[in-house]
Parts: sequence; C-alpha cells; structure tokens
Amino acid sequence: MCIKQVFIFSLLCLVVSSCTNQLNIVTATPLPTLAMPELTTDRISGLAIYSALTNRDPFATQIFIKNLDTGTVKQLTDSGNNSWARWSPDGSQIMFNSWSKETLWDISIMDKEGSNQREIVSSSANELLPDWSPDGKNIVYASDEDGSSEIYSMNLETGDVEKLTETDEFANLPTWSTDGSKIAFTSSAGGVGRMQIFLMDKDGENIKQVTDYDISNFDGAPVWCPDDTCLIFRRDGGRIRLVLLDLSNKKEKLLLGNIFDPNLMQVLPGKSPLRGYITFIVGEKSYAMDIKNQKVYSLGITNALDISLYP
Repeated sequence: MCIKQVFIFSLLCLVVSSCTNQLNIVTATPLPTLAMPELTTDRISGLAIYSALTNRDPFATQIFIKNLDTGTVKQLTDSGNNSWARWSPDGSQIMFNSWSKETLWDISIMDKEGSNQREIVSSSANELLPDWSPDGKNIVYASDEDGSSEIYSMNLETGDVEKLTETDEFANLPTWSTDGSKIAFTSSAGGVGRMQIFLMDKDGENIKQVTDYDISNFDGAPVWCPDDTCLIFRRDGGRIRLVLLDLSNKKEKLLLGNIFDPNLMQVLPGKSPLRGYITFIVGEKSYAMDIKNQKVYSLGITNALDISLYP
C-alpha cells in the first residue's frame, strides 16, 4: 500500500481494515477481557466535535459541533474537505485537516464557533493527523514531505518545525502523553510491514517499540490513559478491537469486549484528557468511556468518522 493511501485511509478510519482485507490473517490467541460495567444510560455534558460524510460524489466530509447538554448540532465548515477535528487544551480553538487539489492535506485552525479559519501548516505534501501538546504551545503531525510518512512537531508561536522520526517506512497518528513528555505513534518500522505502537520523548529521542510484532495483527491509533500508565489502541487481526496496554508490564487486555459485539468495527480511539475520557466508534454510533469509573456513555452521534470532546 502506498504512503498516500495509508494517509487517506488513516484519516477515514480505514487504514487497518484496508490492509488486512488484502492479506491472509492468522487467528491470534484471545486476550483476557478487562472487567467493565454495562453501557450506562446516563448522559455527559460538554461539546463534541466530529467529522461526517456530507457528499459522496465528489467525496467530502465536514466538521460539526454538538452541544451534549442541549442536543443542538451546528456545521462548522462548509467548503472543501475537512476532518480530524481536535479541541485545543483550553477549548478556545479547533485544529483540523483540510484538503485542496493544490496543496493536498493541510492543517488548519478555527475558533470554536467555526470563525477565523486559517491554515497553519501547508505545503505540496500531505500534513495529517495532528495532536495538540497539553500546554497548547506545540502540535505533532504526520507528513510525507520527504517521501515517506514521518512525525513532525511545530511550535505554534514561532512556526519552527522539527522532524522527530526517520523510519523510511511510515509513521503516523502521533499523540502526546498527558504530562507532555512523550509521544506515542503508529509505525511499521519494526514489524516488516505490520503496524505497531512506538513511544518517544517529545524531542524524538529514545524511540522504542511497545507492542510486540505479530504476523496476525496490525496495531495502531494509540491514545494515552489519563495517568499515562497505559495506552489504548486499535488492533486489527481480521476484526477490529480496542486493547489496553499496561506500560509497566506490557500486559494487554481486551477493552469493551463484554459490552459490544466483537464483530462490530471499533475505530480510531480519541481522548478527552481533562475528564479522563476516551472516545470511540462502534458500528455507526459514537461513545465515550470514563477510564476511572469505567462507565460507557452514548454520545447520540451517528456516522461520525472521528470524535473530540471538551472538556
């Protein structure tokens, strides 16, 4: 699969399943399931931003905001192709990916009401899948400007850009730890074409692989647990699952396996670090889970491609 396909499929939550549909997958040993309560009917407050398909020909996705208290929904973008919306740590801005024929995928920012939309990273290459640092001063993202997809960081105040990885394969889906000291990301560098999860310091030093290579699995799209002691990521071994990895002992447990049909797609997890939630999509419905009390809430959003909560 070419680099540009990996980028586009990642953005549309298809990167893993598209790969495995072309390969023979060996059935892996079942993981123990993390004990979970049943899905709660309680509601959570706040704001959810998400992207959804608005047109099939030509293909286009736009960004929406939902007030979880009132249920009202507002479309924030209305031209081009926009997705992968992410709240700034203070909730004042939204970072997202925007596409144009001239510059391909770029990174843009807008105010939370959808106003003052402007590009912050734009070139003839693809810049994708950004994440804010916890202090809001920096972002990390993936770019193929040097031919292969690698991880870059940018200082939002100065505009200075630093290349953090040099895999010659591909690296994408970077995400900051909640204390801002480390970055988790997805890469094929150590797995002979199989995606795995890696960690590095915020400056790109001390890169290490934290999921074990397995011919039957693709691992990707990591998000940090609220206390940075574990990662939650997406695993595709013929079916898509969410897995929790304890970083202290590298033990893995299947997440949500006793709540949802394991044959339903569970795609790209997200995070709401201020409340310690992760977000995920099963089938056509979107959910949030409080990691501390292990409650799972329906967000009342259908057909979203990605979700970001504030606070």
